[in-house]
Amino acid sequence: MERHIARMALKYPNVCFAKYDCELEGNEELASELGVKELPTVIAFREGEQVRRFLGASAVGEIMGLAEVWDGRYAAEASNGAK
Repeated sequence: MERHIARMALKYPNVCFAKYDCELEGNEELASELGVKELPTVIAFREGEQVRRFLGASAVGEIMGLAEVWDGRYAAEASNGAK
């Protein structure tokens, strides 16, 4: 999953991807707050709000589809001067 996300980050420059290691000591609190119970879990946020959740490595295609839509939308908004 990690290498797929890294490739998406390069392919979709208008979408921000971040990795958070829920298993590191001290990171469990945020994982609990976000309700992460399965790894890998990918959570999509828009303007600070959770909009989608993807569970398991089999969700790569769905994540890529969402990134493609968002990348195009953000690129269009930027070229139009919208926020």
